[in-house]
Amino acid sequence: MTIIYIVKPPHSNLPPNDILALGELIVEYTLREKIPHIISIKWSQDSSIVYGYYEACREAHINNKVWRRITGGFRAETKTDTKYTAITIPGYSSLREIVDIAERTSQETGAVFGATVFEATAFLEFFHSSELDPKDLLWKLGVSIAKIVERHIENRDSLVPLANTFLNHSWRCFKFNSTQYSARKERGKYWLEISLEKTGPYITNYWLSGVFYASPPSEIFNILNSLRGSRFNEIQLYNIELGFKKRVNVAGIELNDIIELIHELYKKAGDKD
Repeated sequence: MTIIYIVKPPHSNLPPNDILALGELIVEYTLREKIPHIISIKWSQDSSIVYGYYEACREAHINNKVWRRITGGFRAETKTDTKYTAITIPGYSSLREIVDIAERTSQETGAVFGATVFEATAFLEFFHSSELDPKDLLWKLGVSIAKIVERHIENRDSLVPLANTFLNHSWRCFKFNSTQYSARKERGKYWLEISLEKTGPYITNYWLSGVFYASPPSEIFNILNSLRGSRFNEIQLYNIELGFKKRVNVAGIELNDIIELIHELYKKAGDKD
């Protein structure tokens, strides 16, 4: 049985970027204190789209009602009764395990979820009907509650830096540019696509889009950033492959899917001289 903090926001009518920032804030609390946290709040914008971290914006969706969360997975389409519930659970090192549990929960409840792991702390974001009790989500995730403690956020000041990040248009609506140096992998309903831009012998840019889960959530981008401005030679291929094997955990797709995709890109755009 577990003590869990229920976080109370400064007020109930927060804009979407503040709501997403609250989710990341409870990650910080849990990493520091090793105690589960939950926050559940009405999503303040109906008919909006909340993309998972890795899926690029579709052209038809580029407007002021598009948002992006830090967790992977499928995009959520919000309604007037949509609630956002974020949950942190310390002691999880397996991304695949928490995704499997969350997927079963999603199937049973109709909720759309995102998931990742920060330093052995699972972070889950659910978009669901207001009829679903957030405590039911905890129960389905295997969190047995011994004691509930309320934790109040008195004002918005602590949210501002994070909230501004979620408001940034380049974060919310990044696009995918397909080129002759593109490769795609699919595994059931999950997928990943990467495209490269090449000028002379150098890789000058890349684009990524997909529906999957990864932890740490940004590490896939950090690894691919090493391609920019470099020759995509055997050394780079080796370093990128090693980076994915050592530094990234994925679910939905397999690590081998990423490695095969990178090798396919090397065949198309690699510097083999």
